[in-house]
Amino acid sequence: MKYKSNYKINLLLTAIVLFLLLICYLSVSRQMKADETQKQEQAAGQQMEEQFINMSEDHAADSLP
Repeated sequence: MKYKSNYKINLLLTAIVLFLLLICYLSVSRQMKADETQKQEQAAGQQMEEQFINMSEDHAADSLP
């Protein structure tokens, strides 16, 4: 009888550990995706800023006599 209760407790503890590992993995992977998205947004913003500066320089050069 003692063997069965130890088995059930071990099974329950194993399930809890696996669940906690899954939660840790998901939280880390979501953070990595969020960091990647933020880097892409910053790169896109910087590229748009450079294009705007280049367009402004082109228009300024066109208006010179």
